[in-house]
Amino acid sequence: YGQKGYIYAIIQPDYNPKTGTLIYQIFEEKGARFGKFYFPGERRTKQKVLEREFKTLGLYEGAVYRPDKLVEVQQRLFMLGLFRTVNIKTPERVEGKQVLDVITRVEEKKPGSVSLGGGYSPSEGVRGTIGLTHNNLYKRNMKASAKFRIGTQGNLYEATLIEPWFIGRTIGSARLFEDNLEEQDNIRAQGGTASLAKRLGLSSNLAIQYKYQALRPTTGGDGLSEERRKALTTTVGSLGVSFRRDN
Repeated sequence: YGQKGYIYAIIQPDYNPKTGTLIYQIFEEKGARFGKFYFPGERRTKQKVLEREFKTLGLYEGAVYRPDKLVEVQQRLFMLGLFRTVNIKTPERVEGKQVLDVITRVEEKKPGSVSLGGGYSPSEGVRGTIGLTHNNLYKRNMKASAKFRIGTQGNLYEATLIEPWFIGRTIGSARLFEDNLEEQDNIRAQGGTASLAKRLGLSSNLAIQYKYQALRPTTGGDGLSEERRKALTTTVGSLGVSFRRDN
């Protein structure tokens, strides 16, 4: 009954030991609906970032009041990676209100981070890595990251940008990279990917991705001349579709 808005319903069980009968008396009372949604306090994050998580779950003014959905939206707000605490409150039910406003207060994390690393291996020599991430670009929950690796075997990089609401419920992402090819360490891959993922419900999405790579042999003691190295350079383009479900 609570999930259908009847949060004031009274259910009284009456068991008759002589007949072995259990009878429930149900008094539905009046159903409750959501009133206004408030997001007080100063934030780095735009208010629409919070509002769209509520609307995605069908929580808007006039909708049937469902306390279980408030728990779910709290989880979704945590999953954005922007907030340290999320506190969602409504008026006390004992007041018997049929229209309940919702007040959401959040405490934000710092959106950026820096990571540093370094080391040495006999096969790759000296190398150092720096990584930069930002989870709230333009205050819109856009995610940007960059990773640079400097070493005696050459420099590598990767840069990624993700817009979680590119067009409506579509996730857009772009990535530029220069890295060693997974199948062959002596082949360098340089290129990028672009993808669009359409949200299907709360747990699934269908994505299409285009990937372009320029492949060339790396410099080193492999005995290849520069002319031969250029002759072996090629490009590869691919288009793929994927389905992802995470519940």
